[in-house]
Amino acid sequence: MMISIIFFLAIGLTALIFVVEKKEGLLDRSLIAGVTTIEIMFAHIIVKFFIQFIQIILLIVFADFIFKVCLFFKIYLFSFLVFQCRLNSKVQLY
Repeated sequence: MMISIIFFLAIGLTALIFVVEKKEGLLDRSLIAGVTTIEIMFAHIIVKFFIQFIQIILLIVFADFIFKVCLFFKIYLFSFLVFQCRLNSKVQLY
């Protein structure tokens, strides 16, 4: 259940960023200013990584400490699994 929530949060975040970029014309302005597509891609990856890291920490804190959901394995393994799920949802939109 938590993995599917994280998966769809990542898809929603990525789709929202693309829609806002298209609406405001940021991509076109950046390309005209001389920014390469690789730089744009790395900027997206870095920003989404930090947002994803914060969301994973919040998910673990809420699930484990507030809602008392029993995690049957170590927290670092769960974090790795969630991170891989988020990475997969970002790759599907690119």
